[in-house]
Amino acid sequence: MKESSFFHRPSQKTAHNGGIYTLPLDEKTSTPREAKLKAFPSEDFHPTGMSLYRFQDPDSLAWVDRLFVINHSHKGDIVEIFDYAPKPNTLTHVQSVQSSLFVTPKDIVAVDKDRFYLTNHHVKQVKFAHRVRIFFFFFFFFRSGVTDKRLAIGRI
Repeated sequence: MKESSFFHRPSQKTAHNGGIYTLPLDEKTSTPREAKLKAFPSEDFHPTGMSLYRFQDPDSLAWVDRLFVINHSHKGDIVEIFDYAPKPNTLTHVQSVQSSLFVTPKDIVAVDKDRFYLTNHHVKQVKFAHRVRIFFFFFFFFRSGVTDKRLAIGRI
Protein backbone atom coordinates (compact mmCIF):
# COMPACT_ATOMS: atom_id res chain seq x y z
CA MET A 1 0.00 0.00 0.00
CA LYS A 2 1.28 3.46 -0.87
CA GLU A 3 1.91 5.91 1.92
CA SER A 4 -0.11 9.10 2.26
CA SER A 5 1.51 12.21 0.85
CA PHE A 6 0.80 15.89 1.23
CA PHE A 7 -1.96 17.13 -1.16
CA HIS A 8 -2.36 13.71 -2.70
CA ARG A 9 -3.57 10.63 -0.87
CA PRO A 10 -6.14 10.67 1.92
CA SER A 11 -4.69 9.98 5.32
CA GLN A 12 -5.28 6.61 6.96
CA LYS A 13 -7.38 8.53 9.49
CA THR A 14 -9.82 9.67 6.78
CA ALA A 15 -13.09 8.09 7.77
CA HIS A 16 -15.36 9.81 5.26
CA ASN A 17 -15.48 9.18 1.55
CA GLY A 18 -15.87 11.91 -1.00
CA GLY A 19 -18.74 12.12 -3.43
CA ILE A 20 -19.86 13.45 -6.79
CA TYR A 21 -22.49 16.17 -6.55
CA THR A 22 -24.83 17.53 -9.20
CA LEU A 23 -26.58 20.88 -9.32
CA PRO A 24 -29.81 21.12 -11.34
CA LEU A 25 -29.65 24.50 -13.08
CA ASP A 26 -33.26 24.40 -14.29
CA GLU A 27 -34.61 24.91 -10.75
CA LYS A 28 -34.67 28.37 -9.17
CA THR A 29 -33.77 27.18 -5.68
CA SER A 30 -31.61 24.19 -6.47
CA THR A 31 -29.12 22.75 -4.03
CA PRO A 32 -26.23 20.35 -4.68
CA ARG A 33 -27.29 16.71 -4.63
CA GLU A 34 -24.97 13.77 -4.12
CA ALA A 35 -25.15 11.24 -6.96
CA LYS A 36 -25.71 7.70 -5.73
CA LEU A 37 -22.99 5.20 -6.70
CA LYS A 38 -24.38 1.92 -8.06
CA ALA A 39 -22.39 -1.31 -8.47
CA PHE A 40 -19.28 0.40 -7.08
CA PRO A 41 -16.97 -2.35 -5.76
CA SER A 42 -15.29 -0.33 -3.01
CA GLU A 43 -16.05 1.77 0.04
CA ASP A 44 -12.90 3.83 -0.61
CA PHE A 45 -13.81 6.82 -2.81
CA HIS A 46 -11.82 10.08 -2.85
CA PRO A 47 -12.44 11.75 -6.23
CA THR A 48 -10.43 14.61 -7.72
CA GLY A 49 -10.19 15.27 -11.47
CA MET A 50 -13.04 14.18 -13.70
CA SER A 51 -14.19 14.35 -17.30
CA LEU A 52 -17.58 13.75 -18.92
CA TYR A 53 -17.83 12.13 -22.34
CA ARG A 54 -21.15 11.86 -24.19
CA PHE A 55 -21.71 9.27 -26.91
CA GLN A 56 -24.52 7.48 -28.67
CA ASP A 57 -24.81 3.76 -27.96
CA PRO A 58 -24.76 2.03 -31.37
CA ASP A 59 -27.15 -0.73 -30.27
CA SER A 60 -29.88 1.23 -28.48
CA LEU A 61 -29.17 4.64 -30.11
CA ALA A 62 -29.58 6.16 -26.63
CA TRP A 63 -27.21 8.91 -25.51
CA VAL A 64 -24.84 7.90 -22.69
CA ASP A 65 -23.02 10.30 -20.34
CA ARG A 66 -19.82 8.57 -19.21
CA LEU A 67 -17.88 10.07 -16.30
CA PHE A 68 -14.16 9.36 -15.82
CA VAL A 69 -13.00 10.10 -12.25
CA ILE A 70 -9.55 9.98 -10.61
CA ASN A 71 -9.93 8.21 -7.27
CA HIS A 72 -7.11 8.72 -4.74
CA SER A 73 -8.02 5.67 -2.71
CA HIS A 74 -6.01 4.31 0.20
CA LYS A 75 -4.96 1.42 -2.06
CA GLY A 76 -3.58 3.62 -4.83
CA ASP A 77 -4.64 5.82 -7.69
CA ILE A 78 -7.48 4.44 -9.78
CA VAL A 79 -9.51 5.83 -12.66
CA GLU A 80 -13.15 4.98 -12.02
CA ILE A 81 -15.52 5.00 -14.98
CA PHE A 82 -19.25 5.54 -14.45
CA ASP A 83 -22.35 5.97 -16.60
CA TYR A 84 -24.47 8.88 -15.36
CA ALA A 85 -28.27 8.85 -15.24
CA PRO A 86 -29.71 12.28 -14.38
CA LYS A 87 -32.93 10.74 -13.15
CA PRO A 88 -32.59 9.30 -10.50
CA ASN A 89 -29.13 11.03 -10.20
CA THR A 90 -27.01 7.86 -10.18
CA LEU A 91 -23.54 6.88 -11.30
CA THR A 92 -23.35 3.23 -12.34
CA HIS A 93 -19.84 1.81 -12.14
CA VAL A 94 -18.54 0.53 -15.48
CA GLN A 95 -14.85 -0.14 -14.89
CA SER A 96 -11.79 0.59 -12.70
CA VAL A 97 -8.41 1.21 -14.33
CA GLN A 98 -5.07 1.05 -12.50
CA SER A 99 -1.58 1.48 -13.94
CA SER A 100 1.98 1.96 -12.77
CA LEU A 101 1.95 5.04 -15.04
CA PHE A 102 -0.44 6.75 -12.60
CA VAL A 103 2.16 8.41 -10.37
CA THR A 104 0.21 11.30 -8.87
CA PRO A 105 -2.73 11.92 -11.25
CA LYS A 106 -4.42 15.29 -11.01
CA ASP A 107 -6.62 15.82 -14.05
CA ILE A 108 -8.21 13.68 -16.72
CA VAL A 109 -9.85 14.15 -20.10
CA ALA A 110 -11.94 11.50 -21.84
CA VAL A 111 -11.33 11.21 -25.58
CA ASP A 112 -13.91 8.51 -26.32
CA LYS A 113 -16.07 6.04 -24.40
CA ASP A 114 -13.11 3.79 -23.53
CA ARG A 115 -10.02 6.04 -23.61
CA PHE A 116 -8.67 8.97 -21.64
CA TYR A 117 -5.57 11.05 -20.98
CA LEU A 118 -4.50 12.10 -17.52
CA THR A 119 -1.86 14.38 -16.10
CA ASN A 120 0.50 13.42 -13.30
CA HIS A 121 1.27 16.10 -10.74
CA HIS A 122 4.84 14.78 -10.34
CA VAL A 123 7.07 12.73 -12.60
CA LYS A 124 8.04 10.29 -9.84
CA GLN A 125 6.70 9.51 -6.43
CA VAL A 126 9.88 10.48 -4.61
CA LYS A 127 8.95 12.68 -1.70
CA PHE A 128 12.44 14.00 -1.01
CA ALA A 129 13.03 15.13 -4.60
CA HIS A 130 9.62 16.81 -4.71
CA ARG A 131 10.30 18.69 -1.47
CA VAL A 132 13.68 19.85 -2.79
CA ARG A 133 11.98 21.14 -5.97
CA ILE A 134 9.41 23.05 -3.90
CA PHE A 135 12.14 24.49 -1.65
CA PHE A 136 14.16 25.78 -4.61
CA PHE A 137 11.07 27.18 -6.28
CA PHE A 138 10.14 29.23 -3.21
CA PHE A 139 13.76 30.16 -2.48
CA PHE A 140 14.29 31.60 -5.98
CA PHE A 141 10.75 32.92 -6.20
CA PHE A 142 11.16 35.18 -3.18
CA ARG A 143 14.81 36.08 -3.87
CA SER A 144 14.18 36.94 -7.51
CA GLY A 145 12.57 40.28 -6.75
CA VAL A 146 9.87 39.63 -9.32
CA THR A 147 7.08 42.11 -8.76
CA ASP A 148 4.46 40.32 -10.83
CA LYS A 149 4.10 36.96 -9.08
CA ARG A 150 1.92 35.60 -11.91
CA LEU A 151 4.94 35.71 -14.25
CA ALA A 152 7.19 33.90 -11.78
CA ILE A 153 4.79 31.00 -11.38
CA GLY A 154 5.14 30.17 -15.08
CA ARG A 155 8.88 29.57 -14.65
CA ILE A 156 8.67 26.36 -12.63
